[in-house]
Amino acid sequence: MSTRQHPRELSTASFLQSENSIVYEDFQPNIEGKEEEAPYIALFRFPAGFVKEQVRIIYFNPTRRIRIQGERTLEDNRKSQFDASFLVPENCDTEKMQANFEQGILTITMPIKTALDSAKQKAVKNLARRQMLRNVGAAVLVIGAIGAYVYYYK
Repeated sequence: MSTRQHPRELSTASFLQSENSIVYEDFQPNIEGKEEEAPYIALFRFPAGFVKEQVRIIYFNPTRRIRIQGERTLEDNRKSQFDASFLVPENCDTEKMQANFEQGILTITMPIKTALDSAKQKAVKNLARRQMLRNVGAAVLVIGAIGAYVYYYK
C-alpha cells in the first residue's frame, strides 16, 4: 500500500528552494458584474501597476468560457500573478464581445442576442437548407439523366 503525500497549501505565495528563485504571489482581481442591464458587463479591478500588456484574455468557444491571466514583476524576486475564469451567459452574442483595459480596470462587454439576431440566424439556416435541397435535387436529376442516357445508348 502506497501513501500519497498531499501538497500543503501556502497562503499567498509559492516558494522555490533556490536562493535566487522567484516568489509568485497569487491574487484575485476584484470582480464586479452588471447583469441587470443589457449588455452584460464584467469589471476586473487590478492592483496599481498592472498594464494592458500583462493581461491575457482567452475565449474558449465550445465551452463558452473566458479565461483571464496575468503576471507582473515586483521587487525582490517576486511576481504577482492571477488566473480567473467564468462562463459567458447563453444569451450573449459571443461574436460581438469586447474587452477594454484602462487605468487598471479590465471591462468585458457581452452583448445580449436580440430577437433580430435569432431571426437572421434562422433565415440563414433556412436559406442554406433550401440551397442544399436544390443542389441534391439537381444532382439526382443529373444522375438520372446520365443513367437514362447510358441505358438508352447501351
